[in-house]
Amino acid sequence: MSVLHRVTSVHEALGWLNEAGRGARVTYHVGNLAIDRGLTLADGIANTFWHAYKVGDVDLVQTRIGPAGDGICAYVAIRRGERW
Repeated sequence: MSVLHRVTSVHEALGWLNEAGRGARVTYHVGNLAIDRGLTLADGIANTFWHAYKVGDVDLVQTRIGPAGDGICAYVAIRRGERW
């Protein structure tokens, strides 16, 4: 899987959530989120998509993009349902 369009700020993540249609996908982090969560920007973007997941707006998936064992993944949000 190649890395899709990638959001790089909370502002951009919120814009994507507002505009994305059903089935749209966006990469919100590349790396190892379990390790990278201490980074302010990674936390803000991940928290934005986690909240969207909790309220039913997106599904969250991860796909390994590096060699096995290196823990590098693309974290992807997929828009659910219809925009309101």
